Amino acid sequence: VPMKAIGTIFAAENGEIKFVLHGADETSIERLELSVRTKKILTDAGITTIGQTTALDMVGFLRLPGAVRKCGNELREVLAERAVPMW
Repeated sequence: VPMKAIGTIFAAENGEIKFVLHGADETSIERLELSVRTKKILTDAGITTIGQTTALDMVGFLRLPGAVRKCGNELREVLAERAVPMW
């Protein structure tokens, strides 16, 4: 019986193991527990999926109109909880 991969396993530098389901990149940022401000920054920039957020680094995020470090840190923490590799 052929097997199909459903996710990817990542090992963090601190030794923590994370599993990411394939297809998570197309998940809407509306499904993330982000503040209204952070969601607005992303949607105003045309970023609507988790996959699109991974194309940014902190500097790129801070260049978005209205972005501040607090929102960047929030985004990084929420994505880390979902095991999405990021800055």
